[in-house]
Amino acid sequence: MTNFNNWKFFQYDNLDIEPDDWQMPCGTDEENTIVRIREFGSIGGCGGSVGGDYAACFEIDKNCNVSNVSCPD
Repeated sequence: MTNFNNWKFFQYDNLDIEPDDWQMPCGTDEENTIVRIREFGSIGGCGGSVGGDYAACFEIDKNCNVSNVSCPD
């Protein structure tokens, strides 16, 4: 689960979102892009989901290098 390449990111008509796509930009000189993946929690009211614990967390630097990082508590 800590290997970014083992995850598949998608949304609507884009079935293969990768770092440097407009939906997952690279970081900047000032900060990295953060990708946090949560476990599925439960279904809340009106069909919304309630997030569970973090399954994996990553940062993408300005050169689009992806690093596995510790998830927040």
